[in-house]
Amino acid sequence: MVRGYPRRPRGLPGSPRAGQPLAGEGGGAMSRVREWAAPAALLALLLVVATLAVRPQFEEPPVPYSTYNTRGDGLYGIYRFLEMEGRRPLRWRRPPGELPPEVDRLVVWAPADLDAESWRELEAWVAGGQGRTLIVAAPDLEERLPGWPVAPGESGGPDREGGPVPPLRPGAARPARLEPWTAGVREVVDAAPLIPRSLRWLPPARVYLADGEGHPAAVGWEAGPGRVVLFLRPDWLTNNALDQGDNLRLALGLLSGPPGSLAFSEYHHGLVDPGEAGAPDPAARPTTAPWRPAIGQLGAALTLYLLRRAARFGSPLPDPPVTPRAGLEFVHALGNLYRQARARQAVTQALAAALRTSLRRLGPTGTGDEALARLYEARTGRPAGELLETLRALESPRPPGEAALVALARRAEELQRRVEDGKRPGGS
Repeated sequence: MVRGYPRRPRGLPGSPRAGQPLAGEGGGAMSRVREWAAPAALLALLLVVATLAVRPQFEEPPVPYSTYNTRGDGLYGIYRFLEMEGRRPLRWRRPPGELPPEVDRLVVWAPADLDAESWRELEAWVAGGQGRTLIVAAPDLEERLPGWPVAPGESGGPDREGGPVPPLRPGAARPARLEPWTAGVREVVDAAPLIPRSLRWLPPARVYLADGEGHPAAVGWEAGPGRVVLFLRPDWLTNNALDQGDNLRLALGLLSGPPGSLAFSEYHHGLVDPGEAGAPDPAARPTTAPWRPAIGQLGAALTLYLLRRAARFGSPLPDPPVTPRAGLEFVHALGNLYRQARARQAVTQALAAALRTSLRRLGPTGTGDEALARLYEARTGRPAGELLETLRALESPRPPGEAALVALARRAEELQRRVEDGKRPGGS
């Protein structure tokens, strides 16, 4: 089992203070860099994978009044409701002239780009089939189409029988004439312009919705075999207002029909078929993939976990320096044990054996004491008799006393040191 480096206990002599570099390490700063290198590399790798390796997913751009827009100013709510009802509405992103023949109602709601040429295309689509209806919300249509003929329109006004008409809240409208798609509708919130607009620029028109003062909020006119329904304020069909008043009832009455017969124009919002060269897609702006934040959170959690696991080991400490020890220390330690056991004869024999062993390591020579003595004299420059006398005293059959044993041990250690010093260059 592999164990980590232990922590150095605090407060002990020789332990470094906080921030003080350890001996043998390149300093505290380098140590901290090495500790953080692996977690930083792991986090960088996770970020690269989350940014580059993940195929970007796209969401709807915040185009106002688009069925792709789930914000308050979008039409995703009515589109989704009709889809759940089985009406199968289309999100059309090509010119209106390419609509399928089964589509007889086209919704162009507050388009971002509607010029005179685009309006002629819409009129051509309405006039090209029996019973087609163009449903438009364009408060500033007269500003976009300045060449329209000026003709008076109907003044409108509530078309109700009997009794006083209840007041409407600001911006609300009520039906001004009976139509199949206005049946049961009493109040449409956010349908009337807060500032009444002049309708002199309209063709001869019928007023379908009006505010409390009789100002038109929705009008319509014939266009060949079809008709155009124009709303002067688009907010009543948005996600924010769809559940207010009778807005949903009016929307269902106006947009009802066989499955597949209704289309919402995204083409006039600038969201055209992505197959066309240079055409922006409804997902033209990449957004964060829904599971990419989860990858980042998982990577951050893993990094914190690894840091927490590594913190308990502390900073790695260098191995303590190894101090060379003479082999005679072992002999002394063993001799102390023998001496405590009063085995003095064994102590002297061990000292003599250690002395002979150190001399035999100096080079090839005979095994007798005379040969060892000559080698001792050659190595140390001391008389050979010192070695012979010491060996005879150590191997004396008569055990020495306590003081004599200590003196013999010191003499043997001194001879051993002289032999070791004689090995080194310049030793005497």
